[in-house]
Amino acid sequence: MHPALARAMIGGTAGFLAGLFGVGGGIVMVPLQILLLREAIKPAIQTSLGAIVITALSAFGWHALRGNVQGGIGLLLGLGGLIGVQVSTRYLPRLSDRLVTWMFRTLLVLFAVFFFYRAWRSFLAF
Repeated sequence: MHPALARAMIGGTAGFLAGLFGVGGGIVMVPLQILLLREAIKPAIQTSLGAIVITALSAFGWHALRGNVQGGIGLLLGLGGLIGVQVSTRYLPRLSDRLVTWMFRTLLVLFAVFFFYRAWRSFLAF
């Protein structure tokens, strides 16, 4: 697959999921860039950060026009994120690709286990 087409498809998928679930960059773009484009994890993260700005602003705009944004809570989350990202962006260049890959995989596994647990408990409640 041509890299430009793959990037457009990754962006489209991330945009669709951002509008629907509020996810995109780290959960969608980074893994797909690694899998489809065979990029190293750091360039995939860096590219995702650039692309997610456009995706997030667009999703925010459309949802805000329809009254689907919880501004106060979102602002608090955003301020916390602003602080957290200041720390992580200073450390990412200093960490090895191997460590970043391990940390990212661990995060995805923890998410998967958590959501599987929640689904299982919901299933048992029926």
